[in-house]
Amino acid sequence: MDSNTSVTFENETASSGSNVQSSKLVSDEALYWGQLIGHVGLSGPVCFVGVIANTINIIVFIRQGVLKDSNTVSLLALSISDLLSVVTLLWASICFLMIYAGPPELPFDIMSTLVIFGGRPHVMFVQITSWLTVYIAFERYMCVVFPFKVGRMFSAKKTILVILCISIIIPSYGYIPLYIVEHLRWRTNPYTNKTILRLYRTKDYSKVMDICSILNAPVSRTMSLAFVFCFTQITAFRVNASRKWRMATASHSQIQKTNHSNAGEEVNQTQAKDDQKEIGSRDKRLVKMIRAICTIFLVCLTPNLIFIILQLIEPKIGPRMQYNNFFFLCYALSFLLEAINATINIFVYYRLSSKYRNEFRGLLGITKTCD
Repeated sequence: MDSNTSVTFENETASSGSNVQSSKLVSDEALYWGQLIGHVGLSGPVCFVGVIANTINIIVFIRQGVLKDSNTVSLLALSISDLLSVVTLLWASICFLMIYAGPPELPFDIMSTLVIFGGRPHVMFVQITSWLTVYIAFERYMCVVFPFKVGRMFSAKKTILVILCISIIIPSYGYIPLYIVEHLRWRTNPYTNKTILRLYRTKDYSKVMDICSILNAPVSRTMSLAFVFCFTQITAFRVNASRKWRMATASHSQIQKTNHSNAGEEVNQTQAKDDQKEIGSRDKRLVKMIRAICTIFLVCLTPNLIFIILQLIEPKIGPRMQYNNFFFLCYALSFLLEAINATINIFVYYRLSSKYRNEFRGLLGITKTCD
């Protein structure tokens, strides 16, 4: 494939000789290298690491005891969704690799299978991940606001029910209708007289696609990002306030003990300071984990939302529009960032969760730490 040819998700080739107007934001050569580096050179390795990382996460959370607490159930579901997200994106990367290396003779069209088994399910699992993250952020927010009631409000069984609802509702309104109007069929190429599996679209495809695109992209993505940001920021603020209150209370209690002590009795001030440091350290780790998850989620998924908004503002941005090269290059970047978001959580868990770290070390046969 020469550098003047770009790979598209619409099962067509967009080149300088197409019907699209010649004025472009991104040149054909820039698109070629952008897709090659993004989809093959970067997304492929990141997804491979993501498969391993999320498999480890799943094993660790199962070893911790799935039904013991709702938080473990939520993180397990998040890891499963992330695993499926990177698996489908890894298939997309393999498809791009086959195309750029020279399409082999196969009984199916590579780009058609990329759309059906790669791009579309990947976006669906990203949506599921987004709302699972919303639920996790909300659960942690409630833990801070109602610490004595959260055990009854968020049991493991209730969390499983919420996860099942998320996993059913999102495909039902945004993706199953698309698979009805767009799917694979055996079709004969009139130029080669060969029958292969290719995309088939019904006459209602455009209407269904327009509705699903609005529900999936601007509405669902905006709401999930907004909820995660709000819940995590409020939680971090409440935890910081609670930490300051506890440390102030501990200091006040220490003064009272000193005032009421006997002349020959001494208070162990060093131990009191150590207790305050321990409380502060635990709270700081919690705040860091919340902010880390929030920051990674927002940084990796916000660019895609900005890109979606640009599409709504500028109708020339689209797969068959004037700025089609810009459209496909943005998707290459979006998929890469989503792959990173689905892969990097293992490092956050290991760094900021002593429970996860101990179970992970036990999985590898390493002596568990006491922190």
